[in-house]
Amino acid sequence: MRTSDVTQLMDLVLGLWFPFVRIMAFLRYVPVLDNSALTVRVRIILSLALAIIITPLIPHPIPHDLLSLNSLILTVEQILWGMLFGLMFQFLFLALQLAGQILSFNMGMSMAVMNDPSSGASTTVLAELINVYAILLFFAMDGHLLLVSVLYKGFTYWPIGNALHPQTLRTIALAFSWVLASASLLALPTTFIMLIVQAALACLTALRRR
Repeated sequence: MRTSDVTQLMDLVLGLWFPFVRIMAFLRYVPVLDNSALTVRVRIILSLALAIIITPLIPHPIPHDLLSLNSLILTVEQILWGMLFGLMFQFLFLALQLAGQILSFNMGMSMAVMNDPSSGASTTVLAELINVYAILLFFAMDGHLLLVSVLYKGFTYWPIGNALHPQTLRTIALAFSWVLASASLLALPTTFIMLIVQAALACLTALRRR
């Protein structure tokens, strides 16, 4: 093999490193794909396949010097970007699960709990049913294609070397506040009804004592 061929091969491998790290971190925290049934080997193969497809389409230049302090900083940046944006998508499902928890408490079904097969944590049956429905709706609405689109456009709007800036962190903070607000709005009808019922029972108890 000629020296030029070896150099081109090394440039290709080094060019795939940063996109691969970002995609791997993103798939680790993104909803549905964070399931414990999805092994590390499958995530690595899927991340590598997406990196091979997306890397030639990235409009910005990709650093090729892997053995340097700057490359280490860029690697950490890609991990943080993938983690933060994966959690942003996770917030959508957390809002529904949190609403399901609140609904279960309001309906007196807080004791009906089960183990979430994806995380192993205990959750109410109603919250798990809502989560399963959300996953089915996610695939029915081509949510998996949306994730790939976000990954590709992420390299355009948040290029390697400038992926984390104040606007990005502000977006993450707004997404977290949106989760709490959305979960409260989803559970507001039953919460309001339970307040009325409790107030009516209190009035009846007070009248009976008289």
